[in-house]
Amino acid sequence: MDEFKPAIALNVFIEPYFRKEVLEKVFGNIDKLSPDLRKDLLAEVKDQVKISGFRNPMVAPRALLIKNAETVFEKDSRFCLTSLKSWQYLYAKWHKALKNGLVDLGFSISEPAAAEYPDPMNTFLVGWHEDISFDALYENLSAKIEGFDLSKDETALLTILLTGYMP
Repeated sequence: MDEFKPAIALNVFIEPYFRKEVLEKVFGNIDKLSPDLRKDLLAEVKDQVKISGFRNPMVAPRALLIKNAETVFEKDSRFCLTSLKSWQYLYAKWHKALKNGLVDLGFSISEPAAAEYPDPMNTFLVGWHEDISFDALYENLSAKIEGFDLSKDETALLTILLTGYMP
């Protein structure tokens, strides 16, 4: 039987600057999320993110919201997974091309993909394709997919979320 890791285990692979970018992208594009994702994200923010002087953390200055949300992202699997689902949704136009490219590179796609798991404590499998580094992954996919404009970090995170496998 496969052993799943909690969503927060992903923090080992996310650099602090990129975690901040993920949250900036999510909070800067809340209006572009599906109604269900938006509802889930706002509920998690309201329940988990505490900002002194603000009953509703969503009305706090964005930089303060992101700073306080980063701490929760690192420690709370439910908040982490909800944020990642929201971030992944914003890159939906790349999902099909990335999955096809990943399968061509020898990656397995877990079913369901990581961001679809209902249990944030049992999200990721360990089993990243052993022969492919983040750099090689980015080089292969950017050469293969027309108009590819994702960064190396975005490519790696989307790969983890779409396949369900962590390095």
